[in-house]
Amino acid sequence: MTPVVITNPKVYTVPDIDSGSDSEDYYRPPNRAKLYRSEEQEKNLIKLGCYYNPLEEYKRTYILQNPKCFDQQYDIKLQQHQLQVEKEREMFLETLRKRKQEEKKIYDSFLSELSSLTLDEKKLDKEFQEELAKQRKSVEEAIAYDRKRTETETAEATSKAEKEQKDLEKKELKKQEIEKLKKKQESNATCLSGLEEFKKYYAKIEHYKVAFKPKLEDAAFSKAWFKKKSGIKRTISQLTSNHEFIFAKYKEIYALLMSLKQESNDAFEITLNYLAKEILRQVAVDVSNKPYCAYIYSRFAYMICSSIPEFTDYLLGRLYKRCPYIVPQFHDDDPNLSDEEMRVKLRYTYSDKKAKIKESFLLHGERNQGFIMFYAGLCQTIPDPGHPQNPFSIKDAWVYLVRLLNMSLRSISPFLVLAVLEIAGKRLLESYPNQTPKIFRLLRNTVLPLMLADLHPDAKSPIQRLDIFLSAYFEKGVAEVVSETPPESSNIVKKVNNSY
Repeated sequence: MTPVVITNPKVYTVPDIDSGSDSEDYYRPPNRAKLYRSEEQEKNLIKLGCYYNPLEEYKRTYILQNPKCFDQQYDIKLQQHQLQVEKEREMFLETLRKRKQEEKKIYDSFLSELSSLTLDEKKLDKEFQEELAKQRKSVEEAIAYDRKRTETETAEATSKAEKEQKDLEKKELKKQEIEKLKKKQESNATCLSGLEEFKKYYAKIEHYKVAFKPKLEDAAFSKAWFKKKSGIKRTISQLTSNHEFIFAKYKEIYALLMSLKQESNDAFEITLNYLAKEILRQVAVDVSNKPYCAYIYSRFAYMICSSIPEFTDYLLGRLYKRCPYIVPQFHDDDPNLSDEEMRVKLRYTYSDKKAKIKESFLLHGERNQGFIMFYAGLCQTIPDPGHPQNPFSIKDAWVYLVRLLNMSLRSISPFLVLAVLEIAGKRLLESYPNQTPKIFRLLRNTVLPLMLADLHPDAKSPIQRLDIFLSAYFEKGVAEVVSETPPESSNIVKKVNNSY
């Protein structure tokens, strides 16, 4: 056994408490700088079993020397803290170890896969070509998209330019229409409010041409309808001035129309159009020669209009078309129109169709005078008890007369003014007792002298009759209108009444 050699000559003994030694006799630690030992000293201490521990040295140096500062619990907590720190260090090291193991597994797996791959040049070439084709396709699609977008933008720009051009054309057209309208207003050749009424009524005729007239091309339909409507023309031609007889004929036609409506609406509409044309044809033939017929046809027509409102549009649409003076519209505001074109617009008819000879101004004036008489008759008719109410009003006759007198006088004007007064003059006085005499005074003092100053040879007769009418009113205070019954046909009326 190797002998132990003590390198430190000092011998440490436990102080004897009972010895009564002073504190100076206790061991005082050397200076802090002297606490540091050499490596050889440390090894000797280990051999002696006196391993140097800094914590123990701290306790021995500072705490044990001052028993008041020593805390057993603090020492326990400190040891526990050291154990906890050691435990957490072990856990951290374990976690780090596991993570490295997982990374190693991943790395080993990657190396395994990498080592198992075989570089196939053909496969790589194929993949490269596919990727290249994909890239080329993407480029082509991008180019196509850009081209399409450019074309779209160009088309939109062109469309926008065209739209702007159309808008400009519309504005120009509207401007021309406004100028034309102003020209009409300045020329005083067309009553604009009357023209709007004409368009409203004539829309029904235009609809008829598209929706119902083609039905007549069907032979079976046309044949069946022809049989149904055959009695209409005869019924109208049989009308007389007897109110009850007119009412009886109205009921016959009304029953026929209602039966047609139940069977076929097309046949019903076609018959309404035919009835309007037939009434106006009879007016054109009879009223100019026999003015009292205006009362007969207007009384019959108003009954149909009252019970079948659709008939009003057909009747007035056809009437405005045949007689533009109801608007009134004279078509003399366009200097570019030839005399023949003017006659066409004013609805001149042929006096000889085979020779294509147009009617004279006198015949034209008398025929249109008959149409105005018929219209005035519609406005002034008072229904008998038990008969349908009149949808027309005397106000309509008043409005027409005012429109006519607010426009410049034409050669046809005496025919038109006289037509209103000879049929509706009495009712105008009854309905407008204050205003109508003013109109009559204006006619006698201002309008009649203008008519005489610009006298058309064929307008002499209506001007004279107008003068007689006005003179009679201012002398007698009574408007001498056309009688509802022919003066020489009292025997005929009696026979008709007996037969009825």
